[in-house]
Amino acid sequence: MKILVVDDAMASKYVEALILAGYMVESVPSGEQALRKIMQEGGYDLMIVTPRISDMEPVKLVKKCLMPLRSRMKTIVPIILAERHGDRITQNWFVIAPDEVESVKQAMRDCLNLHPPQKEKPVEQREGFFHCWFKDVWWQLGISW
Repeated sequence: MKILVVDDAMASKYVEALILAGYMVESVPSGEQALRKIMQEGGYDLMIVTPRISDMEPVKLVKKCLMPLRSRMKTIVPIILAERHGDRITQNWFVIAPDEVESVKQAMRDCLNLHPPQKEKPVEQREGFFHCWFKDVWWQLGISW
């Protein structure tokens, strides 16, 4: 699996773990550069975005930044939005993948296996694949899994 990471997530423990797990990971500083790489080179199975603006609501970020980016891609590349808190990325992930590609679901399972949810998190965040907050985000985006 070839993964494109936007922003400075290359330094994160999460991405290091992905590399150690044998994934091909490339990093670019902006969404525009990511778009160029996807359009020109292709071959990416997944794109991970770590927003620089940590106080921006995830739904707003996706609607304003990621959806327009996705509409300009020649080939559909599933996108994961990783929430940032300081210098670490949380274990909260969701995929914008209308085509529901099984490999993307497996990639998410891999993500959760590499960094399982912390025990001290509230119960609703430990229910499994998607906790209630992410179900709400999906509903607001009009995307069904």
